[in-house]
Amino acid sequence: MRAGTSLLALAACLATLAVPRAGYAQGFLDEFTSEGLRFSGFGMDFGGAWSDRLDPSFSGSFRVDMGSVAPRVRPMLSVSVLRSGYAADEIAILEERLTAVIVDPSGEARIEIDSLTLTNVTLDLDLQYVLQAGRVAPYAGLGIGVHLRDVRGPAIAGTIVEDALQAVVAAVNGHAIAGGCVIAAACDRRLMARGEGKIGVPELLVGVPYPTIALELMRARLSFALLQEAVLTARTYAADMARERGLVDELVEPALLVERAVEIAAQMGSIPAAVFALAKRQLIAPVMDAVALHEREFEAEVARTWESPEALAAVKAYVERTLKK
Repeated sequence: MRAGTSLLALAACLATLAVPRAGYAQGFLDEFTSEGLRFSGFGMDFGGAWSDRLDPSFSGSFRVDMGSVAPRVRPMLSVSVLRSGYAADEIAILEERLTAVIVDPSGEARIEIDSLTLTNVTLDLDLQYVLQAGRVAPYAGLGIGVHLRDVRGPAIAGTIVEDALQAVVAAVNGHAIAGGCVIAAACDRRLMARGEGKIGVPELLVGVPYPTIALELMRARLSFALLQEAVLTARTYAADMARERGLVDELVEPALLVERAVEIAAQMGSIPAAVFALAKRQLIAPVMDAVALHEREFEAEVARTWESPEALAAVKAYVERTLKK
């Protein structure tokens, strides 16, 4: 759940209050008092909501008139609720981005998302200045609101996508080559078993380029010099060397790997979920900004290369050679 504040409404008619005479303004402010605060009525509104990213849906609000705090100035409390599914093209974009990080020699693997539903609850406090008394009273208003948003769906409930909002620890118990290395880089902590396993990003050796998000995730984990080495030499590293270069954080005996990973996840899980999730969003923000900046420039060329029969055959041959070692 994410919370933020936003200024909801500021009518130009309030400019009529900006009278150049300071004495008049002071007199107006002196008329503010809490004596008129009382429940004076309520109202309900229903309407529709349209967005290029959401399906059309209905929304509703409940308003409470809290009396007056000055002549013609009335405070209003309101709660509004919007619930809508994400549009099909938005889900398709998310599916493509998630699928892009999968390394599959057959080219057939895809991530499919059933549906995602957005719930938005808005709490508002408005001050309404009644411009003209009467049965129909026009007014100008100034308000502040708090938005509470939540996104849920059967495609993410109980899956790695939902888990990624909290602590994620990689327990590498063998080879983590190409996409496996990138997935480990996306985790909060990376453990690797001592032994024969290797880790690295040998895409250039195979003959395929990096998806933007994969390269940016690696950039976030390594210094520029080590990133250059890992990418341009296409090396894969044994566990000890991977630890020295920062590809993994800790080496563990194979029999204790899962136990140690669970222990670290529990430690991070003891941190309040809201502040932990916020810290993760702050840490990953530069990565996502870089992806947004460079994706359009490179992704079309990257996709054409990955989808070519030659690239798929090269990936398959490399996987077969590596797994035989």
